[in-house]
Amino acid sequence: MTATVRGRHVVLPMPKEGIALPIGVEGDLRAWAQSVAHARMDGQAHPEEIAEFAEALVEATADSAERGATLAIMFAPYPRTGESGRIEVRDYVPGEGMPEVPELTEVVQWFTSPISGATDPPEVVYGELPIGPAVRLRFQVLADPKGRDDVDAGILKNAVFIVRPRDFACLVVMNVTWAAGVFTEELDQLADQLARRMQIQ
Repeated sequence: MTATVRGRHVVLPMPKEGIALPIGVEGDLRAWAQSVAHARMDGQAHPEEIAEFAEALVEATADSAERGATLAIMFAPYPRTGESGRIEVRDYVPGEGMPEVPELTEVVQWFTSPISGATDPPEVVYGELPIGPAVRLRFQVLADPKGRDDVDAGILKNAVFIVRPRDFACLVVMNVTWAAGVFTEELDQLADQLARRMQIQ
């Protein structure tokens, strides 16, 4: 699974229960989504459940693309219950809006500011990953309502890794998001595993 960093790619291993979302692919994605849904659910679900999961795949792809992800993976160990989590990567290179790659402390200040939406002060841990200096943040936010009638949107957990690769002038952000109380331990551990195995090729 890859994302682009000026001709190179951020590479993550594909989790066993992950589905690569076709970020950047133009055209109608419904045929792709139906194929994936059938492959994952055939013989285990009714046709309407397969169709519902296919629609969820299309919506998840559009959602990640809208938020600027260059790589996105849906975590869905039980497709009949829908999406359980999302893994997204964004990469930033110097340009008009960012003349220089910011220091990790600057990015952390933004993520931990009141406007970031965290319901409690984030947990921040600095360290090193194989590709470079990094910081890990754990925090939770209120989920966006799905509609006008959704008065209880719930809580989303976030594990965010911000990395300044040693050999490239860029910043890489990996965000793993899931609903509070669901697969928390698994996704928390998965975030750590993916961050340690992240590469730029």
